[in-house]
Amino acid sequence: MKSNLKYVCVIAIFVLSIIVKLLAKSAGAPAHSTGAPGELTCSNSTCHAGKTAVLNIGSGVTSISFEDSLNKFVAGKKYIVNVSISQDSLTKYGFQATALNDFEEGYGEISLKDSKKTLIHPPEKTEFLDRMYVDQSTNGNTFTSRKANWQFYWIAPDEIKGPVTFYVAYVAGNGDKANT
Repeated sequence: MKSNLKYVCVIAIFVLSIIVKLLAKSAGAPAHSTGAPGELTCSNSTCHAGKTAVLNIGSGVTSISFEDSLNKFVAGKKYIVNVSISQDSLTKYGFQATALNDFEEGYGEISLKDSKKTLIHPPEKTEFLDRMYVDQSTNGNTFTSRKANWQFYWIAPDEIKGPVTFYVAYVAGNGDKANT
């Protein structure tokens, strides 16, 4: 009886680990997957790795835009950042973004504008303790159109130490959970 219970527990753990892995792919990438200095990207992190995970394939179009079209910022001011991706015949999309200064340090603060479509990886949950990351959430990865759009806030630092660089990684897929 003990060996049967052990066998059932091992199977249950295996099934749960698969479910967690599948959910993790749809609920945001592992933190530090933007391709910023010292980071991996979606194609070589644990999220979308595999023989067919190739960087920059397909006909997807990506963009990032800011509330202030002059691309200048004022210390302490909150800005809306828009990120989008589109690709014909696909309905599953994802992204991850971070903001860095010229010293490759987290710069400013990221906060959510839409907590249903996006989530935050706080610095204490990441490998880079000074960086914040924003991702799509499980509810924010499926779109009926061929375009996905997310918004988040970026709050400029109180002390300006040069320009900000946003690193954004995007992914588009068909939702079949296969490495294609």
